[in-house]
Amino acid sequence: MNTKSEPELKSFYSEQLVPPLSVIDKTRKKALRWIWAVTIPVAVIILLFVFTFLLPFLTGNTGKKFSELLTPALPDNVSSLQTRIQSISSRIQAHPDSAQILSGELEKIQREATAVQKDLSSKISNPFAPGNFEISVSNPQFITFLWIGGMIISVGLLVFTAFRASRTVRKLKDEFKTVIIPKIVSFYNSNLTYQKDRFISRTEFSSCRIFEPEEKYSDGTVHYSGEDYVSGILEKTRIEFCELKYYKEKIVKFGKETRRSRRWIFRGLFAKADFNKNFTTDLVVLPDTAEKLFGFIGQALQSWNFTRDKLVKLENPEFEKEFVVYGNDPIESRYILSPALMTRMTDYKRKTKRKVHFSFRTSNMYLAIPISKDLFEPSLFKTLVRYEPIREYYESIALVADVVTDLDLNTRIWSKR
Repeated sequence: MNTKSEPELKSFYSEQLVPPLSVIDKTRKKALRWIWAVTIPVAVIILLFVFTFLLPFLTGNTGKKFSELLTPALPDNVSSLQTRIQSISSRIQAHPDSAQILSGELEKIQREATAVQKDLSSKISNPFAPGNFEISVSNPQFITFLWIGGMIISVGLLVFTAFRASRTVRKLKDEFKTVIIPKIVSFYNSNLTYQKDRFISRTEFSSCRIFEPEEKYSDGTVHYSGEDYVSGILEKTRIEFCELKYYKEKIVKFGKETRRSRRWIFRGLFAKADFNKNFTTDLVVLPDTAEKLFGFIGQALQSWNFTRDKLVKLENPEFEKEFVVYGNDPIESRYILSPALMTRMTDYKRKTKRKVHFSFRTSNMYLAIPISKDLFEPSLFKTLVRYEPIREYYESIALVADVVTDLDLNTRIWSKR
C-alpha cells in the first residue's frame, strides 16, 4: 500500500512544504490586498447612486428628478430684469405718451442685461474660474462635476484593481500547482507525475459508458473540461486520473425572461486503470439506489433500464446491496467480477463513503467518484502554511490511487502481464 502514515506526512510537510508554502503565501496576501482594493471603487459607485437618490431631499426639491436638478437656474438679477421689463411694458400700454419718458429707464435695463449676458457667457465658457464655481449641493455645475468625475474615476479604479486581483489570483494558483501539488503527488508515489492543465479526453470519458450517451442531452449544450491530471505506473498497473466537469447548459424561458440553466452530469475524480485480466465484454457497475429505496420494485426498475445492457445478478448479497451491474455477457461478467474482487469493491466503496461508479471495457477499468468541489486549489482567505489542507490534498490523491492496491490490480495470475 502506498498510503503513508500520519507521522510521515507531517514530517514531509514540515521539511519539504513549509519553506515553499511560506513564499507562495506572500502571493496569496498580495492577491487578498487587491481583492479588498476592489471594494473601494465599488463602495464609491454605490455612494454616488445613493447621493443621486438623496439629492432632491438635500436641496429641498423633492418633486424634481435628478436630471432636472442638474439644469442650471437663471440668476436672481435676470429674474429681476424680467420683472422690470414687464412693468415698463404695462406702463407703456397704459400710457403710450410716456414712452419717450421711459426710454432712459429702458436703456439702463439694456445695459444691465448686456452685463448679465457677459457674466453668463464667462461662466459657461470657463465654469471653473475663481468666482464662477461654487462648491454647494445647490450648484448644478458642482453636482454634475462631482457625479461624472467620481463615476469615471471609480469605474477606472474598479477595472484596474479587478484586473490586478484576477492576475494575482491566477499567479497564486499557478505557483501552488507548479510547486506544491507535484511534491505531494511524488510523495504518495515517485512513479506518478502531475500536469495541472491536462485531463482525460472527452472520447475516453464517453467510451467508459458509466454515464448516458451525450445524444440524450441534445436539447442543450454539453460542456466538458478538466484539470489536475495524474498518471504513472504503480508496480504493474498503469493508472491515470484527473478532475472533470461535465454538464449540460440550456436557455430556459420564464415568461418574458430567459435564463441559463445548468445541470451537472458529473463533477469529480475520474480514473482509468489497466485491469489485471483480459476481456472483451463491456460491464458497468453503478451505485444501487433503486433497490435500497424500493426493494423488489427497485430491482424491477433496474431490469427495465433500456439505456443499459442486461441486468446481471451476482451471488454476493453485500455487493448487491451497494451496486447494480449491467453487462452484455453474464459469463464473462462473472469472470471479471470474481468473489474476491466484489468483496474488495464493496470494502472500497464503504471506505470512501462515496457513490463510486465502475466500468470495465477493453481490458481497462474506469472509476468515477462524484465530488462537488475543486480538490487541488489553494486557500485564498486562510494562510497556506497549515497542515490540514495538505492532508486533504494527499487524501484526494490516495482516494483514487489506492484503488490499485485496494482492488489488488497488481496481481497478474490470468496471463495478463
